[in-house]
Amino acid sequence: MQNNMPYANPDFYQVSGALKPDVRSYIERAADRELLDALLQMQFCYILTPRQMGKTSLIARTKGRLRTEGVRSVQIDLSSIGKSVSVEQWYLGQINIIVRELQVQTNYNQWWQQHSHLGEVQRFGNFLTEVILTHVAEPIIIFVDEIDTTLSLPETFNTDDYFAAIRAFYNERAFNPSLQRLSFVLVGVAAPSDLIKDTRRTPFNIGRRIVLTDFLPEETKPLMIGLAPDRFTGGHPYLTQQACKCIAEWAKFSWNATEAPVIVKELVTKSFLSDAGRNTDSNLQFVRTRILGSPDAAKLLRLYRRVRRGDILHDSELDPLFVALKLSGLVKTSDAEIVIVRNRIYELVFDETWIRGALSETGSRTVEKPAILYDVFISYSQRDGKWVEAYLIPALQQARLKVWSDRNIIAGSNWSIEIEQAVSQSRNMLVVISPDYVASQSPTLESSLFLSLSSEGDPPRRIIPLLLRRTEEIPPFLNRIQWVDFTKQERWDSAMQELLIALDAPQKNVVKQDVSARNSQFRQYDTSVIRKMLDEAFDSDELMDFLFDHFRPLYDRLDPGITKRLTIQKLIAYAEEQNLFESLLDYVARKKPRQYRRFAGMLEIDE
Repeated sequence: MQNNMPYANPDFYQVSGALKPDVRSYIERAADRELLDALLQMQFCYILTPRQMGKTSLIARTKGRLRTEGVRSVQIDLSSIGKSVSVEQWYLGQINIIVRELQVQTNYNQWWQQHSHLGEVQRFGNFLTEVILTHVAEPIIIFVDEIDTTLSLPETFNTDDYFAAIRAFYNERAFNPSLQRLSFVLVGVAAPSDLIKDTRRTPFNIGRRIVLTDFLPEETKPLMIGLAPDRFTGGHPYLTQQACKCIAEWAKFSWNATEAPVIVKELVTKSFLSDAGRNTDSNLQFVRTRILGSPDAAKLLRLYRRVRRGDILHDSELDPLFVALKLSGLVKTSDAEIVIVRNRIYELVFDETWIRGALSETGSRTVEKPAILYDVFISYSQRDGKWVEAYLIPALQQARLKVWSDRNIIAGSNWSIEIEQAVSQSRNMLVVISPDYVASQSPTLESSLFLSLSSEGDPPRRIIPLLLRRTEEIPPFLNRIQWVDFTKQERWDSAMQELLIALDAPQKNVVKQDVSARNSQFRQYDTSVIRKMLDEAFDSDELMDFLFDHFRPLYDRLDPGITKRLTIQKLIAYAEEQNLFESLLDYVARKKPRQYRRFAGMLEIDE
């Protein structure tokens, strides 16, 4: 298929390291303009935000723009100096970078030794005022990156003095006009309260805060023409670039706009939501480490659980738990100053199953055991919904079992959170197996949560598969579990009695269902949707092989050289005449699950 996909080259996207200022995939945000304007006015600034939000790329781009405005700049990466150094080496390491980047011709080592009667902090400050500002006539901006490394320096370091010295440069501007030409930008994953930790000293309370937000939809247009993973990434800079790069790998060779929504979901799932993605992606690893490595890990996990469940929590810059949770990147503040989960990927990866496991890892003695409110939670695909609603649920309710149904979800609720809570509050999960269910790939998250709760053993929980229509593949988590066979309608009553016994229902006598329940598997399908699905799913040769394998009587009647369009028309007519639409759709679900998923929600005609 011809590729008309703009920017299909994966090399267009960069997912690690600083982006060069001139790369096309750099996205300019409000922070770019705000920082440049502030620095041209020689304001002190700080950019304190989670990792992989584009801080270093912003520095690189801003340095280039400052250069065109006649402003000199230096970038000090504190992590490059290291931690296994003396206090003197730490300060000299910074001076070395400043002298090199500003190309100042001076013997800074000699100067440093000549002033050895002074402390390291005072020597550092004096070197900037007496040497650097003397040799450089232009304004100077010093970007101090990775300032969070100061939080893990040995106890022999008093980094409070370092940040107090930077604050002193700001305060002394009123008395030393030359300091008007010197400004600092502090960059890293830290809170202002982390910079000066001694409560007896004045806190670091100067400078202008530059907020790095997620990309807005209009900002990401150059990245996502035709790709549109932002409904998963929420505009997160790293996640967006990474998702676009993965999708572009596919689009480079087989771009098809009609398949894009399904492909995007599949690739996002593979990259971030699969076991491999969860355990190897650098951004997800950082979030996990930041939370679990905190001394307040259990408190952060419980606060995050409240945010994820949709509790209305107003942001507070004075609450260290809110600050720490935001610096992990897991949450952000909405325009209404409400704390929310940052994006859909985080919501799915760091779900209730993860929260419970993480609380257990922290040794928390109060891992919540959800109350059991329902006897049964039913996991099923959309196409099997009528059978579930017309036959299964009424039969279970007549047996006096409490059944949770997604019909209980009210408008405006977070659907995935409601499902999650219902799963955790149910004693049994019934899984309605069919080719449609296998193709939908929908049950993974709810089943993994249920299985994690089952492993805790109190209360006991069970998964019971219900085989509604035979399928060649069974989800791995059901492979070793005995199912109840509902494939033959004449055996529904005996199968139901078997199920009620397994569920230990209060009423185990099967009540005969009415005709409408018995007819619940007969549906009206939109043949125009089926026609389009078949056309996109199969080329001409594949379609003939499909007919040979599954509809041999029709295959034998077809004329040689028949067109693909006419073949599809005859297949639909044959399925309608022989009442084989269910079989036809099941075969497509097995053979072409990706295309089937794209049309699954449009197949039936609402009565």
